[in-house]
Amino acid sequence: MPRDLLNTESTSSQLQNTAADTSTDRLLQNNKQYAQSRQHLPPSQVIEPSMQTAILTCMDCRIPIEDALGLKPGQAYIIRNAGNVVTDDVLRSLILAVEGKEVREILVIGHTDCALAKFDSNAFTNSLKNKYQCAPCVPTQFHAFPNIRKNIRTQVAKLKAHPYLAEATSIRGFIFDVNTGKINELVP
Repeated sequence: MPRDLLNTESTSSQLQNTAADTSTDRLLQNNKQYAQSRQHLPPSQVIEPSMQTAILTCMDCRIPIEDALGLKPGQAYIIRNAGNVVTDDVLRSLILAVEGKEVREILVIGHTDCALAKFDSNAFTNSLKNKYQCAPCVPTQFHAFPNIRKNIRTQVAKLKAHPYLAEATSIRGFIFDVNTGKINELVP
C-alpha cells in the first residue's frame, strides 16, 4: 500500500492544499517570484508616467497591451474596462492624469473580436434582474456597441470634447488585432 494512504495526516493536508490552490493562490505565488526578481523603480518615477501617456483599452485578456507597445513599468497609465468605454470613472482617472500627473497623450485602443460588439445588454440586464430579484442592483448601462471601429471613434470624440482634458495634446484611437497583434491607427 502506498505510504501516503497510510498517513491520514498527510492525505488530509494534501487535500487541503489542492482545495486551497485557487487562481488567486497561484497568482500570489507568481508575485513572490516577481517581487524577488524585479527591478525597483525610483520613488519619483512611480508617481508620474515617464512617457506622459495614458491608455484606455479593453479588459479582454487577449490584449497584452504593455507587451504589444513595449511598455515598461512607470512609462504609462493603463486603464481597462469592458469595451474601452469612456465612463465617469474613466473620465475621473484621465482628468487626474492630465491635470495632476502631466499626461499629455491619451490612446484609446479597442480590438477586433470584442465581445461587447455581440452583447445584448437588454437580455443580460433582464437575466440579472430575474436571477437576483434586485432591479436596483443592475448597472444602468453595460455600454454594448454593434460596431467596434465606430465605438473607438465615439470614445475618442467624447474625450476630445471634454473641457478638462484640453491639456492633453493628443487623443488618438487605435485597433488591436487579436489575431496578428498589430495595432493600427483609426483616429489620428
